[in-house]
Amino acid sequence: MGTAIVATCLSLVPGAHVTPLLIAAEAAWAASVVMLIAAIAYAARSYTRERGLLRSELHNPAVAPFFGAGSMALLAVGGATLLVGPRIFGAQAAAWIDLALWVVGTTIGIAVAVTIPALQFTSH
Repeated sequence: MGTAIVATCLSLVPGAHVTPLLIAAEAAWAASVVMLIAAIAYAARSYTRERGLLRSELHNPAVAPFFGAGSMALLAVGGATLLVGPRIFGAQAAAWIDLALWVVGTTIGIAVAVTIPALQFTSH
């Protein structure tokens, strides 16, 4: 999430048309995409290998609120894609990627915002 925010900031800096800033923004964006894919793969692998892990984390009051971080990461990478992506994919493809990440991130965020408090109130 942080590297996507750095990419967003670098692309919005006055004078961002300067090549070193663009290269830095693209590098930060690429790093954020790689880390997002790695985090999703790691979570999927962990939750499929240990069936009870997801349930125990959802019911743990110290861990459960952090399920919202995934949706924020999707939204941050999507926003950075909208700003940095047109040079890489073209404007239309970057907008579609951002839209897809926005829909998925918002849906997960709303689900987490409703589900986690409900689980915390009913299980503790």
